Amino acid sequence: MEWKHAGSPVKKKFKETQSARKMLVTVFWDMHGVLLVDFAEQGTTVNAAAYIKTLVKLRRAIRDKRHNINVKLLHDNARSHVAAVICHKIAEFGWEVLQHPPYSPD
Repeated sequence: MEWKHAGSPVKKKFKETQSARKMLVTVFWDMHGVLLVDFAEQGTTVNAAAYIKTLVKLRRAIRDKRHNINVKLLHDNARSHVAAVICHKIAEFGWEVLQHPPYSPD
């Protein structure tokens, strides 16, 4: 609560516009440049099914932009990254997952 005079003007609350909301963007790149920029739909939850869709898009982008490369993913240990169906799909694609290093303050 804020103390003010009785005659002080009231603070205006601005309405939030559609463009001011948060948006989830996933970007995949390699040493040659960006491979895929994937925008999540508004209200989408990042779960295993959504991540599989993103990986399928990434596979298509790799086929179109970089032919015959050895794919190595480096991602953290979020639930959607370490789910069994995700690990199975990555193995199906023949990709390698690099281990995420543990946190170290050094």
